[in-house]
Amino acid sequence: LPLLLRIHASPWDPFLIFCFADAIAIPPQDIPTAYWRAVGDTRFDGPWYNLAGPLETVKVKSARYTSSKQTFCHFTKGWVDFVALNHLKMGDTLVFAEVSEAEFEVRKL
Repeated sequence: LPLLLRIHASPWDPFLIFCFADAIAIPPQDIPTAYWRAVGDTRFDGPWYNLAGPLETVKVKSARYTSSKQTFCHFTKGWVDFVALNHLKMGDTLVFAEVSEAEFEVRKL
């Protein structure tokens, strides 16, 4: 199951996965609900993943947050480095192909 992420500025865009205002304040990268439901949310409860980007491979931590109403899964620590080292910007669409349980190959469309 491929994971499709789009870097975008509007939190209400139906394709939104990642939103940031500037290069300094980059929040965690949301993992699409349909994806983590298909593979299981516990898979993103703390493990590190290697993201092999278009230019650089970066180790990125995952996190799961569950409230009484919702569950969210994110890439957290290392995501800012991944964005910077791979020269990503708002509007970029990324496709994550699972290489192994702990690695994704990431390409920019």
